[in-house]
Amino acid sequence: MKESDILFGLLISFYKKEFSFSDLTWLTAPFNISETSLRTNLSRMIGNKILSVRKEGKKAFYSLTNKSKRISSNVVLSFHKPNWSNWDNDWWGISISLPKNSSSQRYYINKKLVSYRFAALHPGFWIRPFNKNEEIERRLINTIRNRNTKVIVFKFSSEEDLLNIPALWNIKEINLEYKACIDYITMCYDDYNLENPQEALVGKMTIGNIVVKQLFKDPLLPEIFLPDDWLGDSLRTAFKKWDSLTTLKSKLYWKQIFSDKESSTIINQNYYGRKHQLAM
Repeated sequence: MKESDILFGLLISFYKKEFSFSDLTWLTAPFNISETSLRTNLSRMIGNKILSVRKEGKKAFYSLTNKSKRISSNVVLSFHKPNWSNWDNDWWGISISLPKNSSSQRYYINKKLVSYRFAALHPGFWIRPFNKNEEIERRLINTIRNRNTKVIVFKFSSEEDLLNIPALWNIKEINLEYKACIDYITMCYDDYNLENPQEALVGKMTIGNIVVKQLFKDPLLPEIFLPDDWLGDSLRTAFKKWDSLTTLKSKLYWKQIFSDKESSTIINQNYYGRKHQLAM
């Protein structure tokens, strides 16, 4: 796990308005991150507009930016299955037509679409089941405003057209990865000494980093496109159980830098249940 991943994970898991440098030194100590390395990572995150910094004399205070809150909110999506009960077989369709010399722009748009669970039906044409509650238009506003993209809502002409839909999202391969991830979480109850608060914190963040990356692969599709043994919900349940336990077991360590009110919020509502309020 990269130090930048550890730091960002800690910032969104143990959310507070501002972190002092000493707060972050304390939180990252169990991961053997040196002060020099911590300063380097903080500087990079500020440069990438993940963090903002406020100076008060010689002291620096760090807070999440709107960009980092958007990333965090996208993580939250992975933990909440959309309601497809009223789905009427409508689909988003986004076509992309870019000049051949626009590889960086194409990469950016494709990456953005993948993060919101679109899949390429054909080169340059991306689809996703239409669900107004996902607020795709709002979340992708800067992408779909591009003059080289066209957005439609459509229906497939026949059921035969839908037969290969699960393969577009690699459902079978993802399900195998989910089984392996659930098995790994089960093993971690023996591998980590959860009575040691610092080790519990390491276990919390290490498994969190693995599971979040896995859940980004969940296409969050209507159940008709998922196999009967789909393990997306099982993985979410296994992780939430692990995360709740390790958060509680590590409290004796991390509570040193939080008020009682902040600590209570962290225990009762971790990042998978939090939606950051974004300044518009």
